[in-house]
Parts: sequence; C-alpha cells; structure tokens
Amino acid sequence: MTDRLPDQRLAQARAELEQVPAGARERVWRRLQAERARRSAPLRRAWRPFLASVAVGAALVFALIPSAPRPDATVVLVAGDVPGVSLGPVAAGVTLESGAGVVGATRPGSTFLVAGRTRLAASQLELLDGTLSVKGHGAVAAPAWHLEPGVKGALFVVRVAAEQVESVDVYEGELAVRGLAGVSALGAGEHWPKDRAAAPAGPGVALLR
Repeated sequence: MTDRLPDQRLAQARAELEQVPAGARERVWRRLQAERARRSAPLRRAWRPFLASVAVGAALVFALIPSAPRPDATVVLVAGDVPGVSLGPVAAGVTLESGAGVVGATRPGSTFLVAGRTRLAASQLELLDGTLSVKGHGAVAAPAWHLEPGVKGALFVVRVAAEQVESVDVYEGELAVRGLAGVSALGAGEHWPKDRAAAPAGPGVALLR
C-alpha cells in the first residue's frame, strides 16, 4: 500500500493540472519565465564589465606580442664556403651573401642560385654583385635594369660587377627588359650585350633545369 502512494499522488496532481484552463496555465508559465529573467538580469549586468575587460586585455596582449618577420624565401642549398647562411626560411629585406660558395633558395613562383650578393625585396630579387641564376617568374632588379619573366616564366642568368650589369643570358622563356635603350625583350637563346658570344650554360643552369 505504501509503495503505491507516490503513484497515487502523481496521478492526483496530473488530474488537478488537467482541470486548470489552458489559458491560466500559460499565464502562470509566462509569469515564472519573467520572474526568472528578472532575477538573472543583475547577474548578467555584473558580468558584462568583466567580460569586456577580459576582451580588451586579450587584444592588448596580442597587439604587444611582436610578430615574426614573414618568410620571403627558403634556403634549400648551401655549397662551398658560405659563412652566416643556413638552410631554412629567410625574411624579406635580408641580403643573401654566398661568399666563395653558392646559395640556392626558393620563393613563390621561382627558384634561384646566388653566387654573390642578392637582396630579397618584397616583389623581386635585387642583384647587388656577382651572378644570379633564376628559373620561374621571379623578377630581378640590377643596376639601372629591371627584368620581368614572361607569362610562361624564364630561365636566365644576370651578372653584375662594379655596380654595372655585365651580361644577361636567357636559356628558356622570355624576359621583358626595362632600363636598357634599344632592348625591350630577350628570348630563349638571346643574350646581352649582342656583340659577345653567349655564355655557356654552367652548372647552375643545369641544376635549375
């Protein structure tokens, strides 16, 4: 008898609830929801300044953390006596100096070999001295020159000495040339200056091929 008492009470409560009109039940339910919202509102208002301060603090932390320089190229080859250069990413603005050796690197769209000094600029390579071999779409700036590979890219070699361009040899593709009077483009197999024999493709060109 006592085991069935809870069931009887539950059935009685259900019967009493069913006798209450539906509209009255909805009004009671709305009042309960409104009272719950009223009681929780001060707590939400108290948390808002704290959450806002946390967000501001997090923004300041991220703003004050120094960001690492964006890698502009990746050194993949160091051959010979090349002090101060190691394999791995290199940031824009760095000058790669090969010393008595050769440095090979990649950047988006091109691969290049440095036998001299080349600066990594934001949108191009800047040959300061020595020999730079490039395959792909990488543009090159040299003293008074700007070389831009065609749509299909190019394989070419630029040589600079005493702050002057000594020679340009194109082995594949085409280069648009700016800065040299009378020359607007060099195609595969062409070279500058015209009055000298084309430079033989050295091991650097063979490696890039």
